[in-house]
Amino acid sequence: MNSPARQDTATLLAYVNESAARDLRIWSRKSEPCMPRFFFDIDDGESCETDGRGSELLNAQAARNAAIAILPDVAREELPDGDRRIFMCKVRDENGNVIFIATLSLVAEWINRGASAK
Repeated sequence: MNSPARQDTATLLAYVNESAARDLRIWSRKSEPCMPRFFFDIDDGESCETDGRGSELLNAQAARNAAIAILPDVAREELPDGDRRIFMCKVRDENGNVIFIATLSLVAEWINRGASAK
């Protein structure tokens, strides 16, 4: 059974897949050759979500842009319970090869702990 956070990540991933397809104006399959399909696997530092559906995008550059765009939303969704956390999105091609990795690091540090406690 998936936790609510995992379900939210899956919903977000589905939204990004649909949004990327819409924003990039996917060609009609009847008039143009099929575009390549890319898969976005999300690791929020505590668990991994493997994309089994994928998205048809214009090219690898469009997949790169989508991977970078999704990470801030994942970080907002998975509020960290500590001062350090790394969020990662791996992009796979149709053959299952990882072609791009984007990471977003959260580091929270007190500069002067005594002043912040007042």
